Amino acid sequence: MTWLTYALAGALAASLGTIFAKIGLLKNVDSNILTTVRGIVMAVTVLAFTLTLGKVSISDLKEFEPRTWVFVIISGVCGAASWLFFYYALAHGPASGVTAIDKLSIVMTIALAFLLLGERFTLQAGLGAIMIGLGALLVALPWQQIKNIFS
Repeated sequence: MTWLTYALAGALAASLGTIFAKIGLLKNVDSNILTTVRGIVMAVTVLAFTLTLGKVSISDLKEFEPRTWVFVIISGVCGAASWLFFYYALAHGPASGVTAIDKLSIVMTIALAFLLLGERFTLQAGLGAIMIGLGALLVALPWQQIKNIFS
């Protein structure tokens, strides 16, 4: 399987996760509690999967340099914040709109990868980012609000 196949499988899994979370978000369920339970389930699932495949061992973790630990921890904190914000938004907004705005992370990642990682910024990537940004607005916002943004 190629990276593209895995990326598409990840996108499908994320989509289903959002739909099931929205269904599970009842009026009396706090989005932070839902996110906490989801995080625990995900941690147990990932751990079980990697242990089953023999991909994790104490010796593997000992090979992490301090810099690796710092950036993995920061990444985990950012991922947790993303989930908390996403599920709070999902509890109060439409799944399609919340997900469309969430996908602006793609545009932000393109820009940050260029600025912080030195990745090439191409015309193709720029046009794609503009299309993603406009698409997110078209899906998430009412037409009158979009017109007000550009007027």
